Amino acid sequence: MSKNPDPEFYNKEVKRLEIKVGEMYNKRKSGQPYQEELKRLSKELLVAKKKAQETFLRPVLQNEVRCCTEFYKYVKGRNGNTEIFQDQGP
Repeated sequence: MSKNPDPEFYNKEVKRLEIKVGEMYNKRKSGQPYQEELKRLSKELLVAKKKAQETFLRPVLQNEVRCCTEFYKYVKGRNGNTEIFQDQGP
């Protein structure tokens, strides 16, 4: 059995948008309206992913007792992806 490639912070909305983006990706060669819809859905998916990630990490980082173990478990699961450590502004 293979491991689930989706991060643990993905919610129902993110998974739904991923399916829609995949469908539009397959239809993109059919015409301009599909390409525009693909761009719109892709941007919406990125926003939803970032919001889901922030929602997932907020309670992990606010809980001081279990903060370190849960946070490092999250980091270990990301397999070296450092996007969460980039400065995201105030």
